[in-house]
Amino acid sequence: MVDADQQSTSAAQSPATGAFGVRVGGVRLLLPQGESLEYFAAATVYPLPLAGRRVRGMIQVRGHPVVVVDPGADAARGDATLVRLPVLVIGQGSEAGAIRVDGAPEPLQAAEPAGASAGAGVPECGFRQSLHDGMVARGAGRTDEAAAMWWRFEPRRLFEALAGE
Repeated sequence: MVDADQQSTSAAQSPATGAFGVRVGGVRLLLPQGESLEYFAAATVYPLPLAGRRVRGMIQVRGHPVVVVDPGADAARGDATLVRLPVLVIGQGSEAGAIRVDGAPEPLQAAEPAGASAGAGVPECGFRQSLHDGMVARGAGRTDEAAAMWWRFEPRRLFEALAGE
């Protein structure tokens, strides 16, 4: 069950390309198409003090507990306070996982493969091994913004990399 004070938004398809992106720890991620995605602007995260350092806690989505990983979490693990964070849930039911995001998913336009040189620019982050196939894109309707590199990723590998730390 979603807490009554949580506002959720299912990521619909972008009219321009069908692609959405989200920033996670400053890294631009291209959201996987065909995957169940749900964004919570201020989810209540219940702490799991004895979990790995990148496991921020747990949320409840329609009666299912969902672990929240946070690539930026380095806090003392003894912190047992509830926090409200923006999270993106990927998957459904017992197969779902959530990641702390920098903000709401954004529609992208003109996503083009970055070419062979993209591998050299993979950002340093705790989930680097889950990133592949850089795409160059710009936020839909944002002509003032230069096109930027957005990274495809494998959700399962991303969660395993962060939860294992």
